[in-house]
Amino acid sequence: MKLDPKQVKAWKKGWEEVAEFEAEERRHMTPREKLVQIVQALQLSQALGASLERSEREEKEIKKVRRRWVHLKKWMEKEKAKRDRSRS
Repeated sequence: MKLDPKQVKAWKKGWEEVAEFEAEERRHMTPREKLVQIVQALQLSQALGASLERSEREEKEIKKVRRRWVHLKKWMEKEKAKRDRSRS
């Protein structure tokens, strides 16, 4: 199924408008209202079976991703240093 580019743009624009509307609502909420909303979201996630505890597998995945980010950051820093040296 091929997507029509105009439909995709309209769909994206619609969701951007929803996001802006929600952001505007949040800007007008009191801290108490925001806290209540967070608590309700947590309660819903727990009622649906989500856990705030991470499994051993999730912890391993997180560590793996963090190592990748550290590696990427070091690589980016080396590349930047190379560019800076070549410009000098």
